[in-house]
Amino acid sequence: GGSADGSRACAVHGGVPVLCSTPDAVAAGPRQTKIRLDHSLTETFMEDLYRYLEDGYTCTILQRGAPVYQSRERGVRPLLALIDAGADVHGCTAVDSIVGRAAALLYVYLGIAAVTADVMSVGAREVLTAHGIETTARTIADHIINRRGDGLCPMEIATSGITDPAEALAAIRKTVAALRAAAQK
Repeated sequence: GGSADGSRACAVHGGVPVLCSTPDAVAAGPRQTKIRLDHSLTETFMEDLYRYLEDGYTCTILQRGAPVYQSRERGVRPLLALIDAGADVHGCTAVDSIVGRAAALLYVYLGIAAVTADVMSVGAREVLTAHGIETTARTIADHIINRRGDGLCPMEIATSGITDPAEALAAIRKTVAALRAAAQK
């Protein structure tokens, strides 16, 4: 059972989300967050969501439980494709392999209602919860690293300190263009 308002507490212990019956059952700590669980994020449904990742999709958008968009592309590409297509995914649930701060700001821009991730950064969770977006993750990471594993993700660097989703989109597009230009040299 949850509290009178239907919310339940979620704590992360050892990188694994643990649902507790009451908010009082959660030990205080920096990795504690309160989320409101509705039909979209029940424990059984969450396991169903993770199956999309196991099937090789890096990003799946669901509307009323049915996939309306799926991608196997990495990084923020799937989210930029949705934005460029003018897709109306407001109120949908997203299942993503890795959600950092940049992706979180794009999910806010898109109007997503809930994000479930295999890996989510602390900064991403803060952005999403600040905008009333439900979050669930198997692993909470301090930061998202780059593909070489030798530093921070360039999208995380690009959106550092940005809180406005439209401003973040512009910074992400600028960074993507710069990375493409560097790769062509």
